[in-house]
Amino acid sequence: MEAMSHVSDASSHKTHSMRGWAAKIHDKICIGETESLPVMSHRSAVNSMCQLRNLLIEKGGTADRDCRMLLLFSGISVQRRVALGSDGPELEDLTVSLALLFMLQVLCEGDGLREPSPEPMDTGHGGEMSPSLVQNAATEANVDVEMAPKAHTAVTAKGQLEQWHKITLLERMSDATAASDSSWGRILQPSPDTICRACIQEGARLGTNGTLPQVIGLATEFFRCSTLLLQYNMLNDCPEDDMSFLSLGSVDLMMRVNEDMKRQKLAAVADAGESEAGQQVLRDMILSFTLPQSVVGVRRTPLLGREPNRIATEQHTAILGEAHEAAMRGAEWSWSDDPKEVHKMCALLAGLCILLGGRSGSADLVRKNDAFRGRVQLPFLETMTPAPGLKRLGLIPHRNEWLVYTVDKKQRVKVNMKSSGFEGLCEAVLMITSDLQT
Repeated sequence: MEAMSHVSDASSHKTHSMRGWAAKIHDKICIGETESLPVMSHRSAVNSMCQLRNLLIEKGGTADRDCRMLLLFSGISVQRRVALGSDGPELEDLTVSLALLFMLQVLCEGDGLREPSPEPMDTGHGGEMSPSLVQNAATEANVDVEMAPKAHTAVTAKGQLEQWHKITLLERMSDATAASDSSWGRILQPSPDTICRACIQEGARLGTNGTLPQVIGLATEFFRCSTLLLQYNMLNDCPEDDMSFLSLGSVDLMMRVNEDMKRQKLAAVADAGESEAGQQVLRDMILSFTLPQSVVGVRRTPLLGREPNRIATEQHTAILGEAHEAAMRGAEWSWSDDPKEVHKMCALLAGLCILLGGRSGSADLVRKNDAFRGRVQLPFLETMTPAPGLKRLGLIPHRNEWLVYTVDKKQRVKVNMKSSGFEGLCEAVLMITSDLQT
């Protein structure tokens, strides 16, 4: 019976192309995020994953971009379902499927991952970054590969992931500002793109020796970073003439509001966070920017979950205490008198969260519903998509850049404003609140 089953599987996967199997997976998995995923559809998708796995092993990978993109979108869809609140048996099944889809991405690379390198990849703290990654980055940025800083080339994929997990969002934003004048600084700045590559390399290094939790961790990181990368590329690809026109509109808005009025409006936004719910949001916003990314994770609501709070209590008491003290002083004080810029920034975000969440309603609406009603895109938030046409605020951390943009019913993107640093956030908050009723 086993032999007959093996023959049947072999004949089945040979009757479909890799792209065909990827399309079947995509069709079964990628349905509306508000719809429940039928068990039969999920089971059919997993069967197709197994067939594609066999074909990829037989052919030694694939360079078919459509096949890879179909698998990528399938993985992003599954990852979003997990982040948006799947639980029980469905969560377990989706998590395993996420790992399978990631390993299919690894298998797509085939022999391309096993290129010769000066040092073995499994050297822990020694080793070198793949020469091809350094060369590709240099070519794209038009800089001399020989000028690459030696300290940065001696980093394995595993080392890159460890650094990514340890760094805080605030450090990424600060490093982006420091690296803005250096070509190599911009290239070697940690970004979703480099982490996606590192996940694939580490997945290949683990091979059949990897445990399921290890693969699930890599899969979660890979598809989350892929989501962010697609978002950032979408915003960067906005036509230049549209950007110029819309930027003029934003400049006109700023010019019509004098400095005193701007300060008053920003203070009013921060003042909206002067409530019990606002204090909680302020505290957890500060923690989201100052705790390591691996601790913060990804969530749907404004407040941190139990596990991040537990780790912060046990391992990051100083950071937790500082955030708690700032929250007790309140968003109004943090905005007007706190010397720390990150506290001022989080006071604005806390007030904006209350305003967008419905200040007059129950505090539970703010604590339990989607953060900012889905209208603020931050690396640690995964929310339902807001209605078309609403202004959204976004952050690109590895460039320390804040944006305000809209997406219409046809998924066309218009960027209304793009600016860097703390002043960029202030301008973005003014713009996104300009059409809110007093």
